[in-house]
Parts: sequence; structure tokens; C-alpha cells
Amino acid sequence: MAFPSVFIRVHPRLSLFCATCLRLKSPLPLPLMQITFMTLSQSLDSVKRCADQMNARYGKTVFDEWAIISLQRSQERIVSYDGPRKEHFQKNFVNDLGSLRTEVLHAKHEPGHFDFARHETGTGFDAFVCVGEELYLICNHTQSSMHEIAQDSRWLEAQKPFAELTEQFRAQPLAT
Repeated sequence: MAFPSVFIRVHPRLSLFCATCLRLKSPLPLPLMQITFMTLSQSLDSVKRCADQMNARYGKTVFDEWAIISLQRSQERIVSYDGPRKEHFQKNFVNDLGSLRTEVLHAKHEPGHFDFARHETGTGFDAFVCVGEELYLICNHTQSSMHEIAQDSRWLEAQKPFAELTEQFRAQPLAT
């Protein structure tokens, strides 16, 4: 007889996972594993630190637009936005999603998953990071493409803080 694993959310920032022993005839709870979540404020601090580090290593702005969006059913919204075109971001969102559209809208991602759109131009989004359940960080440079950004040899060094940010969200996703 197998017993199901149980996932319990006891607080918006803390979940407990209790696995039962599948080989015994009675449930034997194994040690609880804590999964903590970042608050929006913590997430924004991490994104800001990442942007600052990327820009310092690159020698100029890598992404001038950073937004956290929710694609949760009946809760689709911009959670946070930092960039030069706040009033146009939501209006142009579908077009700007461009080549990332299929990846973002039609696949389920684990926190920390990311992808780049190498050939988007103008306001077309350059990258996304899954930061929580159906929550995404959109990264964009409104005047350059990822292809242009990646042509600079400093891009290799600037990617390190970005990779660290994805690992932070993998370990501690954003909770809304």
C-alpha cells in the first residue's frame, strides 16, 4: 500500500513537505523539509542587485526594463515594473512578448527556469525568468537586442549575476 506525499502550505512564505514511507504498510512521516518563499520586496531587492552587478560588469546598462508579471488565472497583472515605458508596457505586452510567447504562455516552468530571445529588436522582450508559480521576471533592453548585447565580450562576465539570480529564485521562489 502506498501513501501519497502531502504538500502543506502553512504560511504564504513557508510550506512543509511530508513524505510517507512507501514500503511500510502504515504511514511513517519522514523529516519535514522547509521551503521558504521570497516576498515581493525581497525579490525586487534581488533583481535590483542583479541589475546593478550586471551593469557594472558590462560597463553600461544591460536591461533597462525589468518587470514581474503574474500569469495566474484570473490574476493576470503586472506585479512590478521598472523601466522607461511604464504606460506602454501593458498595452504592448502581447506584441513585445514576441518569440518568447510560446515558451512563456504554453509551458509550465519551475522557478529559476529562464530563456533568452536572441533576435528580438526594439521593445521585444529579451529574456524571462520564472520566479514563482506562474510568475515571471521580464528583462528587456528597449534600444538593443540580445544579439547586439551578446556581441560585447563583457556579456560573458555580466551573465554571472543573472545566473545567480535564477538560482536564488530556484531555491526561494516568489510567493504572491
